Amino acid sequence: LYLLLFAFSGIPNATSQIGATATAQKYCPPELRGRLAGVASATGAVGAAIGTVAAGVLVDHVDIVPLFNAQGLVYLACGFVALFLVVRRLPTD
Repeated sequence: LYLLLFAFSGIPNATSQIGATATAQKYCPPELRGRLAGVASATGAVGAAIGTVAAGVLVDHVDIVPLFNAQGLVYLACGFVALFLVVRRLPTD
């Protein structure tokens, strides 16, 4: 069960990366796409390292269930922000 839930936890990241890559390819000038990909990858790696250290520190002081609930709330908040931004940019016919 744990492995199944862990696999499902990556779905929001995978879907957001597809949209981010497609948007970057559409709007970024071709000569800057490599730089954008490099910055995005580096930012993700640094964020993952910081998140891992922060989670290690937090789990010593807070139970794991509230931390998972907080992660879920962050996913929901990001989803609502993304939905708002997408709906706002939809063409009105």
